Amino acid sequence: MTCSIRAAGIAAGIVLAFSTSLLPMASSLAQETVSPLTLTLAMSVDNNTFDQAQLSGGARDQYWTAVYDTVLRLNPDGTLEANLVESWSYDDALTTLTLKVRDGLKFADGAPIDAAAIWANFENLKNGTGSNNFMMGGIESAETPDPLTLVLKFTKHDPGFLGYLTTVGGAIANPANLTDPNLAVDPAESGPYILNNATSVAGSRYEFDRNPEYWNAEAFPYDKLVLLPLPDLSARINAIRSGQANAGLADAKSVAAAEQAGLTINTSMLDWVGFSLADRNGTIVPAMSDVRVRQAINHAIDAEGILEFVQQGMGVRSTQPFGPTSPAHVAELDQAYPYDPEKAKALMAEAGYADGFELHLPRSSAPFFDSADIVQQQLAEIGIKVIWDQVSVQDFYAVTKEPRWAAHIMQLASGEPWRDIQKLLPPGTQWNPFKTEDAALTALIDKAAQSEGEEYAATLKEISTFLVENAWFAPCYFSETIYLTDAKTSVVMQPWTVSPIIANFKPAE
Repeated sequence: MTCSIRAAGIAAGIVLAFSTSLLPMASSLAQETVSPLTLTLAMSVDNNTFDQAQLSGGARDQYWTAVYDTVLRLNPDGTLEANLVESWSYDDALTTLTLKVRDGLKFADGAPIDAAAIWANFENLKNGTGSNNFMMGGIESAETPDPLTLVLKFTKHDPGFLGYLTTVGGAIANPANLTDPNLAVDPAESGPYILNNATSVAGSRYEFDRNPEYWNAEAFPYDKLVLLPLPDLSARINAIRSGQANAGLADAKSVAAAEQAGLTINTSMLDWVGFSLADRNGTIVPAMSDVRVRQAINHAIDAEGILEFVQQGMGVRSTQPFGPTSPAHVAELDQAYPYDPEKAKALMAEAGYADGFELHLPRSSAPFFDSADIVQQQLAEIGIKVIWDQVSVQDFYAVTKEPRWAAHIMQLASGEPWRDIQKLLPPGTQWNPFKTEDAALTALIDKAAQSEGEEYAATLKEISTFLVENAWFAPCYFSETIYLTDAKTSVVMQPWTVSPIIANFKPAE
């Protein structure tokens, strides 16, 4: 008898309700009235730094994008837009990039933002120890033939580089402060707002005022920005409900309560949840080297049922690690592995594993393990006996970099496709710890690295097709990121990041 979640009644029998009685306000949260010209955001994490070389994306984007402008901007539709530069162009070999900086740009202290200032930031990030220094790793040399022209020469074409310039890679701080240890807490602003040190309290409240030198003030309608670190989900929702914040990150389990409170539910697709079938060489579990076994695992998991159970249905079924908005996504592939335990058993038998095998998997208390017991039961039905090795939440991603487990459950954001490829596929990276290589895949990656436009997009789709057909992973679904706004505020969700950027907020009409 198969173990479908719907057949077992699990999704219907377990209701993850979010009671408004469980929304106590944090006693330390100061009372305030939200002005129409003040945007107050409830943040899921505290700020960790304003040091340009140490910045990180995701949930912390709103801290640093308030004070640092970027070279390019990523529009909500995924297209690139000129920002600090007015144009960019590659040579025919795609190894020389010329950036033309806007005239008249200034840092908050009045110093010019020019080609030399932008290069100083690129070089600072490249030579730093931050997790995003790889973004500048391909630059071989740079020239500034005039104050507003920056020419970058690369060892080889980096298809992700322009995308990097919309995020941490393109964040520009005043070069005069790049080596100042105080930069971590006192930013050297180029962006729309200036941190108000007099009214801000680290870890509790960050207040920002308009930057009078900012070139594009009309794109930011708010005179004041307030960011409140509230890691507790209940506190964030209650802050929005009570008018002490305008918006904040939530999750699928809180949607019903948020709707009852009259809040707007804004969504985007970002994270995928599923398995990394890492031991494709069969180093510690020989069975995993057989593509039929990896395909069987894909067929054995009731991904749609898990999506309904864990995410209340807020997401989409997917069999590929590139999200629905990614140019690498191939819609037809999402039908490649329907839930089919009998087919999974047949594939196991064809591969010579009709009697199954043991599979040790790491497990933590992270939310994406909510379906772990269900997955264990479903894999058992095709002969795979899962044995859990408990790992702390804090250590999970660190230990899964090591070739200790043949597979593991994962949750990973899908964003700029070349960056996703570099995270997932090169031998020895986080998601390829057993250093699997395949000549056909390597050829596709090399082809993508030397192409652009339609050819680049088509090659990305070929890479996705290879990964699905060869079952390098077993994705289950893409979850909807939930972002709440009050009646005074409208927002457009941003692709490839968990939180919308500050420029995407405006007062509701």
